Amino acid sequence: MKFTKLGNFQTKLLLFVFVLSFFSTSVNAQKTKKVSTAELAKSLMDSVKSFSFYDSTKMFAYGDQLIKVSKKYGFRTPEIEVTIVYGNFYYYRAQFLKALVFYKKALSISESIRDNHFKALSLIKIAYVKSALSDFEVSRKIFSAVYLFSKERLDTLPQIEALNGIGILSESFNNIEKAISSYKLAIALAEKARLYYEYGYVKNNIGLLYFNLEEDSLAYLNFTDAIKCADISKSKKLKAHTNLNMGLYYKKIGDIASAEKNYRLSLRQSEIDHSPIDLIATMTNLAEIAKIKNEKQHAEALYDSAMTICFKAGLEEYYSLMYYGKAESKELLNDIPAAIHFTNLGLEWAVKRKNASSEQQGYSLLSKYYEKINDHKSALIYFKKNTAIADSLNNENYVSKIKYLNSQEEILEKNQSFEKEKNKNLLLEKDFEKAREGKNRIVTVFIFIVLIVIASFVFSYEKLKRKNLKKHRKIVLELTDKERSNIARDLHDEVGQILSILKNKQSKLNVINENDKIELIQLLDDAIDKTRSISLRFHPKFLEHIEINQAISFLLTELEKNTGIVCIFENVDSFNSLSLIDRIHVYRIIQECASNTIKHANATSIRVDFVKSDDKYQITYQDNGKGLSKDFKKRFGLMSIEERVDALNGKLTINTKKSNSFYLEIHFPC
Repeated sequence: MKFTKLGNFQTKLLLFVFVLSFFSTSVNAQKTKKVSTAELAKSLMDSVKSFSFYDSTKMFAYGDQLIKVSKKYGFRTPEIEVTIVYGNFYYYRAQFLKALVFYKKALSISESIRDNHFKALSLIKIAYVKSALSDFEVSRKIFSAVYLFSKERLDTLPQIEALNGIGILSESFNNIEKAISSYKLAIALAEKARLYYEYGYVKNNIGLLYFNLEEDSLAYLNFTDAIKCADISKSKKLKAHTNLNMGLYYKKIGDIASAEKNYRLSLRQSEIDHSPIDLIATMTNLAEIAKIKNEKQHAEALYDSAMTICFKAGLEEYYSLMYYGKAESKELLNDIPAAIHFTNLGLEWAVKRKNASSEQQGYSLLSKYYEKINDHKSALIYFKKNTAIADSLNNENYVSKIKYLNSQEEILEKNQSFEKEKNKNLLLEKDFEKAREGKNRIVTVFIFIVLIVIASFVFSYEKLKRKNLKKHRKIVLELTDKERSNIARDLHDEVGQILSILKNKQSKLNVINENDKIELIQLLDDAIDKTRSISLRFHPKFLEHIEINQAISFLLTELEKNTGIVCIFENVDSFNSLSLIDRIHVYRIIQECASNTIKHANATSIRVDFVKSDDKYQITYQDNGKGLSKDFKKRFGLMSIEERVDALNGKLTINTKKSNSFYLEIHFPC
């Protein structure tokens, strides 16, 4: 028996699913309520996986116990994992319908708890069963659907496994280009996610593809990468497979020593992992090496060991292959009757399991053995049976391939139709987008114009409002000054006149003694002076007759005389061209500043400057007092000054930081 190539689809499929199960059933385990429960669940799961290779009784016992524990604590993910392992147990024994039952159960549980990750993994298992049952079209659809579903949900692992399945399926139908592209896409995903185990087993599969295509250098590079990933991920199973395939490579190029070395490494890993299928594959390949080295007894012993493991594990699918291997070992010893006997035993199992390819191999061996003992009649009979089954298999494969290619053609046509429709929709979307952009531009321009109009209206309104307010303030100031003028005139003309008459009258009286007369005259003089002073404060009537420079000079002279504050007035330029209203505003501003200096500044000096340029007047007022606090606008009545500056169409600047004093500067047009 030549168990040397894993390129055969069914054999490769079985080995891949076997590898796949051990990763998928260990991913995404839910946290239990207690640490002890989690440890128990992990221990039980490890036991289930371990005994699934060689002791089904213990596997089911531990599995059922784990399911009870998971149900007790209200989490069902371990139940899905155990159910998948049960399915794997039957799948490896080629009991595909039983395996399908458990995989569908795992799918049902995943859907009930809305676990999309395990749903995808369960569907992948079902897809492999469909492939094993030759329902390739259903298998392909499931792989494709799982890939798209997982891609949409950004679930990397099912994407990789689905692409790997598509690669294996494409390879079996000799669609090499699609197989390679699927493998490479899976490798890229695994590399990006740093999933070294998945990266390794896909590298292993693409290496087998190159191996079967006689691309030995590419096969070697991919097998080498797979071995490195097996070391990184510490996967004994992956290492067993990759060492086995590396052994095939060395055997092919004639390096028997290196081939045997890799087979033995694979055997060691398989023994640690208790994997019966890997042990059988490795022992049969070591038997082939023993045959090449003419170690006939050793070869037979290896075949016997492989048969023992196969029968103990109940792997009925491989019984025929084991018997054929035993027959070949007897052929090496020239015991042809024994070879015929073991071949017939293998043929019985092939017929029982309806394995046509295994039947063909049995008939081929019997024809060869009968020819060796010169029983040409029997040799011819078995040769014809071999040919008939081969033709049937070829026809069946031909029909399957035609069916597959037809389905691929339909898919291609659908994709082309979809692309045409998609392009049509894209053009419509572009036209719609252009129309929408045009409408958006119109709306944008309209909104922009409306905003400009509104802004212009608001600006004009505010400008008019400020203008009216300024005009109103000017009128108020003029009315105030006019009213002050009236009050001052009344004080001067009426009250002052009465006081003067009273003074004249008392001077003619002789009744009052001289001292009382002097005191009365003094009081009357004070009353007259106060009346004049009040009248002057209300309305500086003298501004009607003198220029502003003289008025300010007189004001500061009186201030210095009455308060002792040193007053400096630099009237460099004459402001004689000012109107009476403007002279009153300037006078009131300086008067207000001086009043505040006296009340609040504790100053010892005041300086006022008048400067005239070509088109404007400049007035500065400064004292050496304590300056103003931050809230001076609330405490210091500047409203009157600000209004009078506005009335002059001027600009007011106040700096309280300059030498810790009060500094005021006014600019207004000529």
